[in-house]
Amino acid sequence: MRGVRMLWFFAIGIVIVGIIFTLTMPPKAASTALQPGATAPDFSLPDQDGHTVKLADYRGKNTVVLAFYIKANTPG
Repeated sequence: MRGVRMLWFFAIGIVIVGIIFTLTMPPKAASTALQPGATAPDFSLPDQDGHTVKLADYRGKNTVVLAFYIKANTPG
């Protein structure tokens, strides 16, 4: 009886360790990840005033810097 109880505790411990290991692993990189120096794909995003801005509008011009920030008084 004691051996069976120890076996159950051991099995439960293995399951818990497996769950913790799975939850703490970093996510896999997307298969569409860009390589350093690669050209960024075209996309569009709203600016702070709600106007749509496309990356294609700036292609061939100066360097483009994207800054992402949390809007004031919003969750996240």
